[in-house]
Amino acid sequence: MRTLDISDRAIRTVKEKVDENGIIENDLRGKHSNHIRVDETVIADIKKFIEAIPRIESHYTRQTSSREFIDGGKTITELFRDFQEAQQSNNKPTGKYCTFYRVFTEEYNISFFQPRKDQCDFCFQYLNSTAEQKIAMQESYDAHLEEKLLSRQEKHEDRCKIDELTPTKAYTGKQELSENKKKDLRELFAKKLIPSFYADFYNTIL
Repeated sequence: MRTLDISDRAIRTVKEKVDENGIIENDLRGKHSNHIRVDETVIADIKKFIEAIPRIESHYTRQTSSREFIDGGKTITELFRDFQEAQQSNNKPTGKYCTFYRVFTEEYNISFFQPRKDQCDFCFQYLNSTAEQKIAMQESYDAHLEEKLLSRQEKHEDRCKIDELTPTKAYTGKQELSENKKKDLRELFAKKLIPSFYADFYNTIL
């Protein structure tokens, strides 16, 4: 598995999720009934923003897939920042990254276009293999995709946790210097090791 850059965790996860009929169960992470309802106007603005992103035609998949491609120069996080700026300039709510991510990934069939040189070696090898070679590689390729999916999910969940954090002040009041520190500062002034033009500032704290 090291040769294919596939971790043991990905293989174990796939095996655990496969039922007796060989079908992988749906990912139930984050699927509960306690979600906060999102303003429908924000959803509509997100869709309008996504639909305005220029598409790139892929000559390799246009005949076999309905997937759309956009410039791979930006990530979903960067697109969300652009959306925030657009909304703020119009004094409109921006919503959270999680909402933007869900709409982008679940309601649209969009991928970021990557030139061949930017694809990972294993994916490039699989996509350019013959039908027989793909059959032989299929199990490893599926595990490889599962590993990539798990990584994206973990990154997404980490970002959502950040969105839910409420910043708190490290200090709630003025921090007083200890007498020893004040003494040291006075000595530095006396020895003219601190420039005199800082005197007004230090006089307020000594």
